[in-house]
Amino acid sequence: MSFSNRNNRNNPLTPFSKGEGIDKLSLVDQPIHALSGAIKKRTISAKELTLAFLKRIDSVEHKIHAYNTLTGETALAEADRVDQVLARGEEIGPLAGIPLAIKD
Repeated sequence: MSFSNRNNRNNPLTPFSKGEGIDKLSLVDQPIHALSGAIKKRTISAKELTLAFLKRIDSVEHKIHAYNTLTGETALAEADRVDQVLARGEEIGPLAGIPLAIKD
């Protein structure tokens, strides 16, 4: 099973319909090309994807201590911006809406 915003816009981990191109158990486990395509098709929103990654970080960060700085609010604002661009019917780049982390 995989996930989308199809059934519940407030839950980033709602099941996709079959054939949507995302076929694993969690958004955070998907390859970038599948996530990028799903965002462009508006199968998932950039905000939903960002929320899924922030939820994952929240669940493991206390064990792995991987982040010096987490900018969740900024990430969500950028995700909203990407979703607004798509809502206007404008094109986005291949990494638009994909959360990322920088290793120092």
